[in-house]
Order: sequence, then C-alpha cells, then structure tokens
Amino acid sequence: MKRLIRFYVRLLRRLINARFKYVRLTPSYAGKIRFLDKEKKKIFSILSRCKSDSITADQIYTDCDYDIRFLERYKEIILRYKKLSDREKCLIIDCGANIGVSTRYFSEEFPEAYIFAVEPDKDNCKIAKLNTRNKKNIVIENAAIGASNGFADIENRTANPNAFRVSRKSEEGLSTRTSMSS
Repeated sequence: MKRLIRFYVRLLRRLINARFKYVRLTPSYAGKIRFLDKEKKKIFSILSRCKSDSITADQIYTDCDYDIRFLERYKEIILRYKKLSDREKCLIIDCGANIGVSTRYFSEEFPEAYIFAVEPDKDNCKIAKLNTRNKKNIVIENAAIGASNGFADIENRTANPNAFRVSRKSEEGLSTRTSMSS
C-alpha cells in the first residue's frame, strides 16, 4: 500500500512539474507500462517482463538518464542533425539494446536518424522488437559487438536481463550462441 501511495504522489508531482517530459502512469513492474509524453500530449506503452525491465524503462523515461541536453556540445549536435539532407542520415548504434527502450527513446528524439540496435539475448531481442514495432527507422539484430569476428555466449544467464555478460567463443555451436562482429 505504501508503494502505491508513493507512486501516486510521485505521479502528481511529475504531472505538475514542467521540467519532466515523461510521466509514468502505471505502477506495475510487468506487463504494459504506460507513460505520458507531456510535450507531445500522447500516451505510449513499454512491454516489461519483470522488475529489472521496469527499472530500465524508468531510467530512460522517468529519470531521463539518456537525455543529452546537459552535454556542452548538445546545441552543436542538434544543429548538425537538423542540417542533414535527405541523402544523409544520422546513425545511432545501440549496443546492448536490452528490451529496446533506449532504442525507442532515441528514435523519438531523433526521428530522422537510422538506429541500429544490437542485443545478444534472444528473449530481450524479441521484447525489443515488440517495444519498437511501430518505428520504421529501427533495425534490431540478435548479435553482440566485439573486437573480432566470431561467436559469443552469454556467461551469466541467471543474471537480471539487463546485466548479461558475453564472452567470445572460438567456434559456432549451441543455439544460445550469437554471432559477434567488430
């Protein structure tokens, strides 16, 4: 009960406070987590399987951890982005896309960008594709990034889905292995 009361107090504060662009509307950890984009005046949802997925969604939308406006070069980045012609495309690479929340966020912040997301875990990759399914500028690959070509295994499968560690393997093998490119 205390958790729900804290959630609704936080919700009201964020609705009132103009500095918050996004407001989480649902308290549940799993299922559809709904957010309000106050600038665009629209509600959207993120699919979440567990508490760690929910925390990831909060880091990106509620806590604004991926907002780059604090960077000294932010104005320069935006000016360059806006000057791109139809022939040019901004490229954003999301390495370790998890459930696609950061990928979706960058797609909304930079709708003209081409976003390539890489996620080594097949289950995370499936959820990421669902969370970004309406975004035409996103490609998600079930793969890993490394210093050399080869194959990789997720070493710690029992960890939270946002904390997997990947190691290089010398040959292709089990279905849990993922291709790795440099």
